[in-house]
Amino acid sequence: MNRICWERENRRLSVLFLVDRDNLEQQGEEKLASALSALKVNTIDHDGRIDVLVAQIATMQNRYGDMSPHHFDLVIVDEAHRSVHGGVWRRVVEHFDCPQIGLTATPPRFNDDETIAYFGEPVFVYSYEDGVRDGILARSVIHRVKTNIDRDGLVVGDRLYRSEDFGVLVQVDNRDWAIVRYYEKNFYGRKCLVFAAGTRHVASLWDKFNRMFASRSDGLSAQFIVSSVETTSARRAVVRQFQDPASNVQVLINLNILTAGFDYPELDLLFFCRYTRHKSLYLQMKGRGARIPMDEQGRVCTDAEGKPIKDRFTSVDFVGVTEWENRTFVPHIPDAEGESADRVLNEDPEEKDVPSVNVEVGIAEVQIIDPFESMENPLLRNLRERLSTANEALQEEREAYSKQSAELSSLHTLLAAKEQEALLAKRDAFVRPVLALKAFAPFAPLTEAVLRQVNPALASLEELNGLFGAQRDSIQEHIDAVLSTGGKG
Repeated sequence: MNRICWERENRRLSVLFLVDRDNLEQQGEEKLASALSALKVNTIDHDGRIDVLVAQIATMQNRYGDMSPHHFDLVIVDEAHRSVHGGVWRRVVEHFDCPQIGLTATPPRFNDDETIAYFGEPVFVYSYEDGVRDGILARSVIHRVKTNIDRDGLVVGDRLYRSEDFGVLVQVDNRDWAIVRYYEKNFYGRKCLVFAAGTRHVASLWDKFNRMFASRSDGLSAQFIVSSVETTSARRAVVRQFQDPASNVQVLINLNILTAGFDYPELDLLFFCRYTRHKSLYLQMKGRGARIPMDEQGRVCTDAEGKPIKDRFTSVDFVGVTEWENRTFVPHIPDAEGESADRVLNEDPEEKDVPSVNVEVGIAEVQIIDPFESMENPLLRNLRERLSTANEALQEEREAYSKQSAELSSLHTLLAAKEQEALLAKRDAFVRPVLALKAFAPFAPLTEAVLRQVNPALASLEELNGLFGAQRDSIQEHIDAVLSTGGKG
């Protein structure tokens, strides 16, 4: 963007960076201002010059009508996969007559998606796997944890409840205690971001985490944020408290808030306690732990031994959502209000419809999976090295073949030139004597017999037809043609 801005001749480039959430607005302003120090980056309420305006769609829908279609020279749409679903953003974006760029960390995987239909095929793609291999994203280690009721289901009355129902359609306190105890036993003292299933689930987990911390008497605590409860400023304060390394807040439970736009590279522990039917939403949640701390120069932060302070993070899955790692992609399409298409998770069913069940719950199964384990498997590493060597040999053969083809092409060109030269020499051997005899005796008839006296090696009729590319019935006709065309034949 710096290059684009500095190449303008008559005025500074004016850019609109469009987001769909308040936390993305704040984060976008901070990150862009740091990266684009030569430019004025601000939100819409700022007075004075703004080179890069970071604004929410909700704000711009009330302001864009007062702006000229030529107000901006470039519009960048963040989280483009979410923005295209709905009419508000399109009215805002299409008001401005300028190029548009869509950004997304969870692009669609099917051809008729609205994102592709609007923006076109991606012009640049960088996958999570690429980032892990390049050392700029952390690899995920997965704990798939199943309680006995997640494994077998829970029958209440005449209805069977599964993992995706717990915390939303049925409340099981002992299951929430199992989640808290798993943290206490395996990760106590580590910062943890919890994705809860519903508002009652948030309250239950928050209560149990704090009761567990209180029993330890070391001052640690849990906090929560729910979109329908706190103000924007209150949510930001809670998030900043959680991100502060010196804070006693170790666990942050959220509902539909921190699935995107939450930047905390030091975070290395996620608890998935809510299910989703959409892989793109799962990938967004997973992405909260995938970032790696970097310094102001964009270099990976390292410890005293020069090793990255974070190269992996742990995803603890209580609902089977990490099975999306190896399943077919299904798009996550938010509704008009921007909520999850699974169900409006921060609006649980009526109290009377949510039974609270007291059953024996325990951890029935734990499976620890490292999707990138094959990268360190000695057998597979040896196989990759052998394959790499074979690829290098194949590339050398291709280069040698390409060089040989070039040499053959040059040889063919040379031969063709020689053949053309020989053809012209043969034509000259016929044309020159004809023109010379006519010049010597312009009024005497020039016949084949006269020409043979001067040129005993006169070409045959078949050869002359080939030389001149004309089918004539006699050598005399070729002589007459040369004389009538001045040597062209």
